[in-house]
Amino acid sequence: MNFEQEVEQYQKENNVSKAQAVRHVAKTQPDLHKLYIANLKGENSEGSAKIDEVEVLIDELIRTRAGFDRQLAIKQIARDKPKLFKNWKQ
Repeated sequence: MNFEQEVEQYQKENNVSKAQAVRHVAKTQPDLHKLYIANLKGENSEGSAKIDEVEVLIDELIRTRAGFDRQLAIKQIARDKPKLFKNWKQ
């Protein structure tokens, strides 16, 4: 299974939000998560991958940094990756 399928399966089996499922699968299967991110960076058809990449980065910041919530993660991405953030905001 790929990362998205794992997330979907975990979400259905445990009745959790997509963000919670993404965090769980990313934590339990880091190699699959890295591959997923690499694929996102490689595909930029119509900017959709950039949007997904920002969501993945938000989830990753929330998961890895103590005290980070969604708003703080978004601010951090806006500072660190302004071009990516600008595309996401449109």
